[in-house]
Amino acid sequence: MSTHGRSGAGRWVIGSVTDKVLHAVKAPLMIIRSEGNDAVLDGTMSHIIVPLDGSDLAETILPHAVNLAKALGAKMSLVRATP
Repeated sequence: MSTHGRSGAGRWVIGSVTDKVLHAVKAPLMIIRSEGNDAVLDGTMSHIIVPLDGSDLAETILPHAVNLAKALGAKMSLVRATP
């Protein structure tokens, strides 16, 4: 799913469809920040960052992320941030 990457007042005024979808789905979701008005997945992605929260649900994305990284010849980093 593509996102414009708005924050602050712009996000508050316009809202974030991506944020609403992200919090509504029960499946892994890939979010790509668009450049200008179009997000293009053209095979030039060289690094994929996979955020994890330690839950079984979050880890269901791993096989998909591995397949995508292999297909694109990209490096993959797993990231888990805790307070």
